[in-house]
Amino acid sequence: MSETAAALPDDAAPPVGRWTSVARKLLKHRLALFGLFVCLLVALLALFAGQIAPYDPSESHYDAIKAPPQMDYWLGTDELGRDILSRIIYGARVSLQVTVISIAGAIVFGSALGMIAGYAHGWVDHVIMRAMDAMMAFPMLVLAL
Repeated sequence: MSETAAALPDDAAPPVGRWTSVARKLLKHRLALFGLFVCLLVALLALFAGQIAPYDPSESHYDAIKAPPQMDYWLGTDELGRDILSRIIYGARVSLQVTVISIAGAIVFGSALGMIAGYAHGWVDHVIMRAMDAMMAFPMLVLAL
């Protein structure tokens, strides 16, 4: 018998890992599971857009301009005859790229500013912190616009 098993009382459960506890909390919340499902679906659509999309998103079908939803075009076509479903699927790729690039930029820029503020005390720290306070004073919706 190992030392950890011998050290635990009979009625105590072994310690769970961080990811196990996160997974248990996630499984308890149905909205969180739904959000995870949607994020995974968008990521899979973006990764496999070339194989999933029925048509090229920029290809015009002149015989089906402004066609309503039907078997050939599940969501119909636009005013140039382009398949809307294909454009949505390929649009997921662009959205995912913008998201990853903006988050990576925020991590790099924010980490650099945080390290500079932490290392260089004095007026540099005060200027960086006042700039962050000014940004936090604005509502996030205004900044997003």
